[in-house]
Amino acid sequence: MADLVAHTAVLCDPFYELKDPPGKVSGRFPNIIPGQLVLADLVYPNVPPWIAEVTGIESATVSYKIRKLDPANPALTHFPIKDMKLRTDENLYLLKGKVRPGVVLQTVETDFYNTQNPEPYASVIPSYTFKEKHTQEYRVRVAAFESPNLFYFPSAHEGIKAESVVRFEHVQPVPLAGIRPIFIDGKKSFLSDVAWTILLHRYLLFLTGKVLDQDLQGQIDAYRTLLLEAYGLS
Repeated sequence: MADLVAHTAVLCDPFYELKDPPGKVSGRFPNIIPGQLVLADLVYPNVPPWIAEVTGIESATVSYKIRKLDPANPALTHFPIKDMKLRTDENLYLLKGKVRPGVVLQTVETDFYNTQNPEPYASVIPSYTFKEKHTQEYRVRVAAFESPNLFYFPSAHEGIKAESVVRFEHVQPVPLAGIRPIFIDGKKSFLSDVAWTILLHRYLLFLTGKVLDQDLQGQIDAYRTLLLEAYGLS
């Protein structure tokens, strides 16, 4: 698949950039900014959802029953679990996940729950590597921007090590404490300015269904035609 990676340079060269670490926001959290590549604790939902049904009064004596969440058989009400900050009408949901690469979409400190100690979060778009089931044609069509929710990441020393896609439908909040910058050659890894602009363009198209930059869209359309023709696709 080296040729597909090389074709990416026609639209965006370089795709990734290494930058000197910008320092710290505070003594606890690394300086995470939009467009940065990171490793984060990322999850993906189960269908149907699974919960750990709670019985008990406090976390030391509480017990759990793991089961699928069924609207016809809703979870039982329970006492509030104070030290877990679990309210009576809340459940513990079980989600699959692992540490995986992603790109930071935005960062924020929110005081919605605690005005005295705002919580720092980042919105992260997770990255997933291609599997054996993903044919060359499938990968080419993703790279050609035929999938509204998928954005192709080429493999490169300065960024992601294996060909991947980021999935717009899996954007999720992550506490900054659960995020680690990706360091390469002692520097932090970022999307280049051009790659970041194209990603934002595609993400906003995914959200709104509207093209916000006609000139950029024209370049993407021309690139799609070039890439599909190079692989004998239409």
